[in-house]
Amino acid sequence: MISEKRNTSPLEEQAIKEYSSKMVINIDEIYNKDKKNDKYIVYTMKYYNNELNRNEITVNELRKFVFENFNKNLSKKELLKIGVSQKLIENNINFDYDTNKYTYNDSKTLSDIAKYKITKYELEKISKHSDTRYSVRYKKYEIKNPYKLLNYYEELNNKKKTKDKYNTDDILKYIKGIGKEKDIINNIDQEGLKKFGKEKEIVTVEYKVINNKLTVGNIKK
Repeated sequence: MISEKRNTSPLEEQAIKEYSSKMVINIDEIYNKDKKNDKYIVYTMKYYNNELNRNEITVNELRKFVFENFNKNLSKKELLKIGVSQKLIENNINFDYDTNKYTYNDSKTLSDIAKYKITKYELEKISKHSDTRYSVRYKKYEIKNPYKLLNYYEELNNKKKTKDKYNTDDILKYIKGIGKEKDIINNIDQEGLKKFGKEKEIVTVEYKVINNKLTVGNIKK
């Protein structure tokens, strides 16, 4: 990772790294070509699942999250009009009109897990453009078949004679269907990424400070 030290302070870097590590995991949901706002619903549900271990949120919670993190004001009327779109169905998200709540079913079969492509954004460079505007460049990688990843780390552990072994607990939990996507992403080191990751593209995400809080701005490929 390269940082522009002459511009970005250690505290700024730390804040950006902490915020971006959470926000970037499913950022491809936001920068896809689809201009429909149901992408914000998909992103928010996956964020709540990954970071807060919650699979149910209200319309008001979703609106607040999107506004605070993307500076986008989605009206309740607009969300009710979206209802349950095809995109939500494809992502196992349902909406209950009686309770005004979204629910996300994140359960996967072993076959689903084997086929699912894990996306990891590797932070490359932080740039500061002003006191309220930064950009972060990432390399986007896709990793296929997490079973091979687990076998790789277990084989390395078997060869190691010291106690300094890879902790594969989170990867194993994900493969069993009881872990979160972020758990396996955060446990892929550089060697694993080189061996199993396929570099797809460079993605640059703009982060803006609004009301003393970091938010996500423009996203470019």
